[in-house]
Amino acid sequence: MRVGTINLRRFLGEQDPRRLLPLLLAGSMACAAALQSCAPSQKEPPIEVAPVLEEPVYSDGIPAVDAAGVDVDYPVNEYGETYGRLDDVPEGAWGPYEDFVGMYPDLIRVEATNGVVGYVRRGDLFGPPPESPEDAVWSQVENAMNGMPSLTVYDVDGRTVIGEFDIG
Repeated sequence: MRVGTINLRRFLGEQDPRRLLPLLLAGSMACAAALQSCAPSQKEPPIEVAPVLEEPVYSDGIPAVDAAGVDVDYPVNEYGETYGRLDDVPEGAWGPYEDFVGMYPDLIRVEATNGVVGYVRRGDLFGPPPESPEDAVWSQVENAMNGMPSLTVYDVDGRTVIGEFDIG
């Protein structure tokens, strides 16, 4: 069946558009009848839906880990702050922002622009959680346009500044 567009002025000419109403009603009823005949009958068995898994499963075989249950044994500095590497967190972790970011240590190991290994604060690296998906997108757009700010790199004590870290 060929479907095209109709130029109503050419189709109607100088006629009153209200004269088209009965034709439109008849056409819409014919369409509804055609669609109803395509609907599945009541005799067909219902479609079986697979149960939803509680935790996601990744296609590369990495088992999913709920971030709320992750407890990594990080070392603690003299000020009670944990420190370590991002690699210490198990792969495949998922969960709400707070749980996900909470898996990481307070001080995260990085290499500063001057080549010295030190630590950046978790809050500086991840920032506060976005308030909405729109805020998350705008934050990424602003960072792409203006560049990411450099982060301060500290010694393991989290107080002594030893350099800067550029993200990206």
